[in-house]
Amino acid sequence: MQASGIAVILLGGMLVAPAYCFALVRGIRPLPALTRFGFWVAVTGLMLFAVELAFVGMWGNLGTRAHLGPLFFRVHAGRTVCAAPACGCVPLLGKRSLARAWPGVAVLVWIAGAAALFYFYRVAETLYGIGGIGGPYLWP
Repeated sequence: MQASGIAVILLGGMLVAPAYCFALVRGIRPLPALTRFGFWVAVTGLMLFAVELAFVGMWGNLGTRAHLGPLFFRVHAGRTVCAAPACGCVPLLGKRSLARAWPGVAVLVWIAGAAALFYFYRVAETLYGIGGIGGPYLWP
């Protein structure tokens, strides 16, 4: 069941990533205040995601959960969902924008989304087991 869900998400991402990047370039980029705000929110989100990756690299999934507590997984889920859109905002909304190359950025957004999805599953299965059964922690 999880494999079919992953396949649907990955295939859907092939449609959503280009639409998202196109919307950023055509809808948000012409609005300077919104462009700056979106850029800095995305940069902050990616920096927090990088901090999480550093913690997981140092302590592992279980060690990070032990150090940061039960809130870790909920925050991890939110950051993981926001990672791919942030990867689109930074190159498309920055001062040195790649707006003309938005189709290439869409490919990168899809790759980031796929990587974030598999990372999410890895953390979830390490903490809670496959299907929420057998991990060291109980499913929230």
